[in-house]
Amino acid sequence: MLISGIVVQCSPQKLNVVRKRISAFQWADVHHEDPKGRLVVTIEALDADASIECVREIQEIEDVVMAEMAEFCLEELA
Repeated sequence: MLISGIVVQCSPQKLNVVRKRISAFQWADVHHEDPKGRLVVTIEALDADASIECVREIQEIEDVVMAEMAEFCLEELA
C-alpha cells in the first residue's frame, strides 16, 4: 500500500466545499486546513499508478487550484 501526503490549494471561500468533496473519497483523509485555503490530505492506494490517479481526481475537483504530492511511504500488506 502506498500512502501519500498531498497539499491542496483552493480559494479560502471554497475551503469547506473542497474539504467535503475530498472527504467523500474513501481513499482520502483531510488532516489539516488553514484559512488561506490550504489542506493537507493523505491518500491510500495500492501502487504508484493508483496514487497518481487519486491525485488527478483531486486536481479535477471544481475550485481546486493546485494539488501536488508532497511525500509518500510504501507499506507492505500483511
